[in-house]
Amino acid sequence: MFLVQSAMNAGRLIAAQPGLTLSDPIVSILWGVLVFGERVRGGWYVALAVVSGLVMTAAVVVLARSPLLSDESARQEEEPRPVREGQG
Repeated sequence: MFLVQSAMNAGRLIAAQPGLTLSDPIVSILWGVLVFGERVRGGWYVALAVVSGLVMTAAVVVLARSPLLSDESARQEEEPRPVREGQG
């Protein structure tokens, strides 16, 4: 809860959401292993988890930098178009 409140206090949701998306599975795994004593499989399972994490990180970075999420695209849509002479 502290992480969510700190992220929301730091700025807009668009800036905070990627960090929350990446940290949620990591925090969940740490809670399971450290607090509840769950076992983590080794071998290929770890490699698969690391590759999946890297793919998820890349996808979050690409989505966070999307021009559709920036204020500039919203401002361009909201700006009124100038009326040409002869048009009413």
